[in-house]
Amino acid sequence: MSYVQFGSVLTVILFFGMVGCDFETHNPDAKDDHQLQAESADSTSTEKTVEVETDTFGIEIDDIEVQEERVRPGDTFTRILERQGLSRSHAHNLSREIQPEFNVRRIVSGRNVRFYHNADSTGDLQHIIYQHNRLHYTHVDLSSDSLMVSNNNRDTETRLRYADGQIQGSLYQTLRARNHSTELAYEIAQVFAWQLDFHRIRQGDEFRIIYEEHLLEGEPIGIGNIKVAHINHINENFFAFRYEEEGNEYYYDEAGNSLRKSYKRAPLRYSRISSHFTDNRYHPVLGRNMPHHGIDYAAPTGTPVYAVGDGTINQAHYERNNGNFVRIRHNSQHESGYLHLNRIAEGIQPGVEVEQGDLIGYVGSTGLATGPHLCYRFWENGQPIDPLDVDADPVEPLAEEYLDNYESHIFSMMHLMQQLPEKEVDEQQAVLGSLLDVDDSMDVMEEAGLGGF
Repeated sequence: MSYVQFGSVLTVILFFGMVGCDFETHNPDAKDDHQLQAESADSTSTEKTVEVETDTFGIEIDDIEVQEERVRPGDTFTRILERQGLSRSHAHNLSREIQPEFNVRRIVSGRNVRFYHNADSTGDLQHIIYQHNRLHYTHVDLSSDSLMVSNNNRDTETRLRYADGQIQGSLYQTLRARNHSTELAYEIAQVFAWQLDFHRIRQGDEFRIIYEEHLLEGEPIGIGNIKVAHINHINENFFAFRYEEEGNEYYYDEAGNSLRKSYKRAPLRYSRISSHFTDNRYHPVLGRNMPHHGIDYAAPTGTPVYAVGDGTINQAHYERNNGNFVRIRHNSQHESGYLHLNRIAEGIQPGVEVEQGDLIGYVGSTGLATGPHLCYRFWENGQPIDPLDVDADPVEPLAEEYLDNYESHIFSMMHLMQQLPEKEVDEQQAVLGSLLDVDDSMDVMEEAGLGGF
């Protein structure tokens, strides 16, 4: 393969000021250029830039007193406001006004709440910040005549990281031992869901991954998209490249075949299957043997549950046995069901169209359940089938018009992963950092000395 290397030409344009002569005039009231410049400088010096101090949430804190407290067990939002000096009626009315945008009934014990009061004698409350977690927060703005409530995310940075290694125990354990987020193991399992059974990953298998890491105030808080991944499993290579097609980013293999299928293998990130599809299982609540036409995934309460495929919600309600329950019709043949949810996600109701991977609810133990888990079911032509036996059709491969560019992209990424292990960590980060700022990764590789094919 040959390459044409395009050099970049840097053109520097210098602007020269013209120097002229001062000519004496006979008008005594006229002002020469030096006088005009001096007066201009004097007027400019009177315009001082006022620097306004803001906190990590972007709120001005000049002449503001900030108080912070944690939500106590059994607290209500009204009670917290009363501790901040509001009267009971004022606190109650404010809680009611906030409710449409921020459900104050769902505040969680241990969460931080910040209050911003005027530092003068009035001590009027100007802002409230409720922190759902380190990243997400609700801002209640009381500083103007009208109340404003907004749900926001704190500003984060994103960097690329490289991970590689040989499996020791499991991918999860290996990543943790190498100081990478263990969340990466779950993301990798999702990317290769239909190509690899990660329960069969074995000692000696190898991996190489380039992925996004999100930082808040310089500290890692989570991972983003996997950009490229390579797994060598029993001497067989599996590749995944994230690539944009018509505004959407998906994963493809080295030949441009999509790694997606019409259905996800599982509707959540799970640690284990606690009960399989069977015609005869002892029911722990009813105390008798009966069919269990679904798969139970053991997971903590509140674990997100996602639609396994595109479709339309045809049921989303509470049932005595199934608890909070969502059923999706995918096409004329297939439907999927999600039982015992702690709660159904906002906006999920009959008639709503969803796409594969959309959030539909959260794991719980409602209905006939002894503990938190998701019972996942699948129907074909109205008959229950084992979700693990679903024959999911592959999604169309990459369109032919994109193939030339895609081949160039994956070639550069594969070569990059071959070269990164030979570099020191600081050098790796320099190259990966450059990839975030440009569209053509090949240019960055040439500049970093990774070219030369």
